[in-house]
Amino acid sequence: MSKNPKTLIEVFAQTDVGMMREGNEDSFLVDQTTSDENEALESVHELSTERGVILMVSDGIGGAAAGEVASLLAVESVRDTTKRNGLKDVDGLRTMIYESVHAANNIIVTKAAEHSRLRGMGATATVAGMLHDTLVIAQVGDSRGYVIRGNDIVQVTKDQTFVRTLVDAGNISEEEAETHPRRHILLQALAQKDIEVPMTELRLRRGDVLLLCSDGLSGQVGKDDMLEIVSPSTSLKDAATALINLANDRGGPDNITLILARCTGDGFTPAEEGERLTFHTTFHGKTA
Repeated sequence: MSKNPKTLIEVFAQTDVGMMREGNEDSFLVDQTTSDENEALESVHELSTERGVILMVSDGIGGAAAGEVASLLAVESVRDTTKRNGLKDVDGLRTMIYESVHAANNIIVTKAAEHSRLRGMGATATVAGMLHDTLVIAQVGDSRGYVIRGNDIVQVTKDQTFVRTLVDAGNISEEEAETHPRRHILLQALAQKDIEVPMTELRLRRGDVLLLCSDGLSGQVGKDDMLEIVSPSTSLKDAATALINLANDRGGPDNITLILARCTGDGFTPAEEGERLTFHTTFHGKTA
C-alpha cells in the first residue's frame, strides 16, 4: 500500500443511438465533462474521489429535439451547480446533489414554459456523487444505478414508474415487470413543479463497480447479463462496448447510455469475504 493511499476510480462512459431511433436523447456527465464533448467518449479516466466526483445519466423525454434539449440541460445544470471547492463531508455532498437535481428540474420547467416547441419535454436524472469511499445517488425517473461487488450485483435505485408500484403492491412479479406493456410510464421526471428526490447511500469497497444506465440498456440487458460481462472484465471500455452491443443485438429499441466506475485505489477498504452490499434510501432526511 502507498504511503498516502488514495480513493482512485477508473471511469468510462458511452452513449449509443440504438437500432431504431434517429437521434440520441440521452446525455451523461463525468465529473465536469458532458457527453456532447468528444473527449468523454475516447478513453478511461482515472479520477480521485478525495474532493468528490459527480457522475450522471439523463434520458430525455418529449421526442426528437425536445428530449435531447431536456437531457442536455439537465447534465449541464448539474455540472454547473456541483462545484466541489470546500466540500468537506458527506452531509455537504448530499446537500449539493439534492440541490443540483432541483436546479436542473427548475431550468427544464422554465425553458419549457418559455418556448412552445419545448413544451412537454422532460428528463430522468440519476446523479451519483462519490466522496472518499462513500457513494450517494439521487434519482428522478427510471435511469438506474447498480453496484457490482465480486459475483454480486444489486440495483441500488428504485424505478419511479407505474409498474414499480404494481410490484411493490404485490400485484405482479419482478419478472413480469420487466416485460409489462406499461413499464415505461414514469411517475415523475425533471419536468414538473414539485419532485421528490430519493437519496441512496452506501460504502464502497476496493474493486466495486458502479453502473449507471438509461433504460435503453436495462430494458434489454438483465442484471445477470450485466454481472457476467462486467465482473470478469479488466477493461471498462470493453465491458461498456459489450453491454451496448448486447442491447443492440436484442433489438436496440432505445438510446443506450452507461457509465462504469471501478474503485481501484488503496484508499478503498477491500470487501471482507462474503460481505454483501447494503444501502439505505432517504427522502428529505427520512429513511424510506
